Amino acid sequence: MAQSVFLVHDIIEKPFARQLAIDLSLAGATVWLDEAETEGIQDFLVGKIDKEIQGDVCLAVILSPNLVRSDWVLREIEIGQNQRVDGLSVKLLPLLYKDCTIPAFMVDMLCADFRNPANYTSMLSKVIDRLELGCDGKEPVLPPLLAGTWQGSWIWCGRQRDADMFLSASPIIPSRMIIRYMKSGILTIVEQELKVQVSGNTVKLIGTGYRLLEHGISLGWNLDTFNLSLGASGMTLEGISTDKRGTKFPVLFKRK
Repeated sequence: MAQSVFLVHDIIEKPFARQLAIDLSLAGATVWLDEAETEGIQDFLVGKIDKEIQGDVCLAVILSPNLVRSDWVLREIEIGQNQRVDGLSVKLLPLLYKDCTIPAFMVDMLCADFRNPANYTSMLSKVIDRLELGCDGKEPVLPPLLAGTWQGSWIWCGRQRDADMFLSASPIIPSRMIIRYMKSGILTIVEQELKVQVSGNTVKLIGTGYRLLEHGISLGWNLDTFNLSLGASGMTLEGISTDKRGTKFPVLFKRK
């Protein structure tokens, strides 16, 4: 099931919010960050609904002391989860990250407890299950050796690019790549949706959509193409990335 997730968090918790956003995106959700810091939740939802929000809408709230002390943010959340935007209902998904007083209207809806970092993977699975991210019984469209999560890196114009990539076996969840790099000393996180073409042990990945994960801004760039070969062990994908200028760079992905 397609899910659009609006991740509400205090700015102090940005590193955790970024990691959660990356993992939920790789699981098939479309995730937005940061809008609560600059505009009302309802204004954000109305602004996105026509072009970018598909399927159900979820407000995933990262509960921490600073956030629950903000009356304005809590009011926006409570208003948002009681509204319908162009016929779509807005669901609330509270996630406990640090010890704090859970707002009364969220207590019965608490989904996961991330206070212990050792439990991150199991709590992430609970969130993914609650969001009902999955193939809905559709037949797989990729060979088993390709489907799943990969980690990769390459050097672009002298700068390190790191990426997590999910090649989807489901026809309703797009394959996608999350690319991280430093630009002017600031961490930039880009989500690129992928079209996957397979022929024998060769894999061609063609970008079909590009946006900043933070702020949810869609980008009109020319998209990357990856021409890769699957290693004999099935644990590596190695080849060439071609950027928007036509420049080619060696790339290596390893099974995560």
